Amino acid sequence: MSILRKSVLLGAAIAVASFQFALAADAPIVEIDYGPAPYQYKSNWYLRGDIGYVVAQEPEVTYFDGVVSFQNEDLGTTWMIGGGLGYRHGSWFRSDLTFDFRQFDFTGNTPCPGCGQSNEKYDLETWTIMLNAYAELGTWYGVSPYVGVGAGMAYHWLNDIVGVNPDGSITIIPDGGKWSFAAAGMAGLSIATSDSAFVDVGYRYIWLGDAESGADAIGGTVVFNDIATHEFRFGIRHEL
Repeated sequence: MSILRKSVLLGAAIAVASFQFALAADAPIVEIDYGPAPYQYKSNWYLRGDIGYVVAQEPEVTYFDGVVSFQNEDLGTTWMIGGGLGYRHGSWFRSDLTFDFRQFDFTGNTPCPGCGQSNEKYDLETWTIMLNAYAELGTWYGVSPYVGVGAGMAYHWLNDIVGVNPDGSITIIPDGGKWSFAAAGMAGLSIATSDSAFVDVGYRYIWLGDAESGADAIGGTVVFNDIATHEFRFGIRHEL
């Protein structure tokens, strides 16, 4: 091949390459949409605050080691408030330590042989400290259904223990406090409102154990057995 022919071919190749480069430079940029990116959590640690409506089951209440059994026991309904600190272990599992408070107004009756029934009215304050674990079942448009379990301790303070007898006389029993094991099961929805804030709407069944008053002059105490509640809760979590 002659030198002239080689030069012509080389020049043509350079011209074609230059033309293709110019076309590429002027071509519009095409972006490919691969769908929404996976949700990115801001931090593993979070703070939470909760309020809730509480419906208590009827406890079994006795006096003096079960010698007297109460009737018509009712803890009624009340509100709870609480807060806690949590940690996200991955995209679907988290745990937290929570502190909650509830106050119940108890009413009931005790039999008075030959004279009818006394009317009992007490206050029961309950604090709980619980370690909870949650499994999130997926996320759709920022909404994550979850189930969870919890275990911990409840402290019950039974106070203002007053009974009004049929003849108008009053029986007063000393206040008393007691620690008890507590356990819970829960389910709900976690709703992302930003990259660091979540609304939590859920239900919790919590077994709170037993409460006991102080001892009266003859050594008798009032005992609440198997305290348990249904709680409908609304909370906010904020990642740190």
